[in-house]
Amino acid sequence: TDNLLAETGKYALLAVQQAQKKKYDLIYCHDWPTFKAGKLIHTILGINHVVHFHSTEYDRNGVFTHPIIVEQEKNGLTTAKNIFAVSQKTKQSIIDHYEIHDKKINVIPNATSVLSPNNTKGAQAKKTIAFIGRLTDQKSPGTFIDVARELISRGKDYDFLVVGDGYLMEPLIEKAKQLNLTGHIKFPGFISHDQVLELLPEIDLLISPSVSEPFGLIMLEAIQKNVIVLSSPGSGLSEF
Repeated sequence: TDNLLAETGKYALLAVQQAQKKKYDLIYCHDWPTFKAGKLIHTILGINHVVHFHSTEYDRNGVFTHPIIVEQEKNGLTTAKNIFAVSQKTKQSIIDHYEIHDKKINVIPNATSVLSPNNTKGAQAKKTIAFIGRLTDQKSPGTFIDVARELISRGKDYDFLVVGDGYLMEPLIEKAKQLNLTGHIKFPGFISHDQVLELLPEIDLLISPSVSEPFGLIMLEAIQKNVIVLSSPGSGLSEF
């Protein structure tokens, strides 16, 4: 169905059936769509579960949180044996919004298999500045458009890429048109992770203007490809 909350309920029932087939020692849940399943398995089968937060509802939507999702996150936190957070920033968000004791939460940063830089772009090539991420208010791609407008107004001749998809795609394209930036900004849409890794060596600067960035894996991957990264303050990655 189009109702994600209904889907998580069906998923939870299927997960219990799956958990009954074998003897599991631990259930490991990633973010709120799986928390209902973890709690139900724990309640019915008595198997401990842990939850892993990559972001909270407050990170994703600020003051416009969905009360049912907040409730799902709260339930997962209170019944879980342990909690993993991708950064101290995320841990503090959990403590502040859900009143969970800090000793129950372990900070474990994300990791990437990108190891070797391969930026072979020529020094004389035209510079490319990119945004890579979900086109949502949390990631603030509109700020990236404003940066592009400001640089172009100062006479800078750069190529700009907005890579990703989301509900802000059409408004961003329209904003670029209104600012006469169509010839400067490309919107390739969603591309696979492998394609992102192939694209990174062609980028000179990655801008991550997120309102809230619990970690920022794309920034870590860019840095490992020798791409300069400009981030808004307080990203989880900056802790490491």
